[in-house]
Amino acid sequence: MSDNDIAELIGGELDPATVPAAKGFELVPPGWYNLLIEEAEAKDASTGGKRIALVLQIVGGEHSGRKIFEGLNLVNANPQTELYAFQRLAEIGKALGIKIRGTAQIIDKVVQGKVVIKKDKKHPDREPENQVAFYKAVEGTPAAAAAPAATQDELPQTATLPPVPAATAAPAAKKRPWEK
Repeated sequence: MSDNDIAELIGGELDPATVPAAKGFELVPPGWYNLLIEEAEAKDASTGGKRIALVLQIVGGEHSGRKIFEGLNLVNANPQTELYAFQRLAEIGKALGIKIRGTAQIIDKVVQGKVVIKKDKKHPDREPENQVAFYKAVEGTPAAAAAPAATQDELPQTATLPPVPAATAAPAAKKRPWEK
């Protein structure tokens, strides 16, 4: 660290008056958007579980290029959190017409997502954020033609996933929230 380290990095001093002001963060209005799954990465969750971190980019329309971040906690101590994650991932699989085994299958694919504005009830001091409440196939795609459009009310409240072969199963498999 030195008195001139920034100047050395950028080849001179920074004059704040010459830098355009940053745009404020604005939420995307609620509605249906075509979403490119730009990134999907399996990660350890801060709670000790496992999650899939999605980066979704709106394609087309007034908000094209805006990003929405989604975390799906597939392994979590809270069964409702796991169920929510499996339901969202199952919706993505249905939208794409595939059974999902790995994140690479969904990267660079486009689905439609119902974007909502969510306020964190546990942390009321936090700013509201966008969240995807439901995924479906983009109209006109083979996956959309294969199944009639469903509304959130028409969806089953539980997910049914194929069993994982023993060779790839996680150790000490536990029952999922929808398996009673």
